[in-house]
Amino acid sequence: MKKLTVIIEKGDSDNYGAHVPKLPGCISEGDTLEEVKANIKEAIIEHLEALADFNEVPEELDINNLKFQFKLDLPSFSKAFTWINVSALADEAGINPSLVRQYTSGKKYPSEKQAGLIQQAINRLSEDLGRVQLI
Repeated sequence: MKKLTVIIEKGDSDNYGAHVPKLPGCISEGDTLEEVKANIKEAIIEHLEALADFNEVPEELDINNLKFQFKLDLPSFSKAFTWINVSALADEAGINPSLVRQYTSGKKYPSEKQAGLIQQAINRLSEDLGRVQLI
């Protein structure tokens, strides 16, 4: 099963935009993260069906057996997960909170190293939450 990477970014009008690097021209948008995911899945299927009409579907992509990997930029992540405290995330990542706020607002973009530190902090949060058991 081939994973197809979908990039989700915060749009200009406070919505989400999505595109698929492997399928140039395959784009969509939505008001919520769930909506943009559903819309881009539909757009991908339509795009692959159109390519199939011309026998141009990339051979590694099976329209009936697709799995999606969604990658979010920091502004769309922040918009989707408003309950995550940006300052606490910054502290966990070891990055200045003011700088992370600029990343999540889209005013600045993190370096690969900074993005990696933030990703690691998010992964730790996910693992910690996965171990919680409430009584």
